[in-house]
Amino acid sequence: MKSPAASHPETAQETTPVRVLVWDERQPEQHVGYGDAFLGETLAKGLRAYPRLQVGDAFYDEAEHGLGEERLNQTDVLVWWSHRRNVELSDEAVARVKQRVLAGKLALIALHSAHSVSYTHLRAHETEAEL
Repeated sequence: MKSPAASHPETAQETTPVRVLVWDERQPEQHVGYGDAFLGETLAKGLRAYPRLQVGDAFYDEAEHGLGEERLNQTDVLVWWSHRRNVELSDEAVARVKQRVLAGKLALIALHSAHSVSYTHLRAHETEAEL
């Protein structure tokens, strides 16, 4: 016998967790405003209060800037907080994010100065055909 949730696609969708990754540069100056935590950790902690969200956090100094293939494959929404290290990101990490966003596999929420990634750094990877 099917459960009531299985017979209603809307209900089944509501129980599927949304996988969120909060990305942060983790600048030492953040401790002034956030105590022992970095901004990304603080954002992730707040988002974890929502039961439907499965929240992780990543940062610049991790391998592949925390934006490796496996991690992005397990992410539905990328919350991107940055201030000044956008230009230091590897082309490969940026390309992985861009490909997923353009393919509709990843939602990108750009916070603070992350607009420079979404508009300048990502645009630097466009070919003439994409323009």
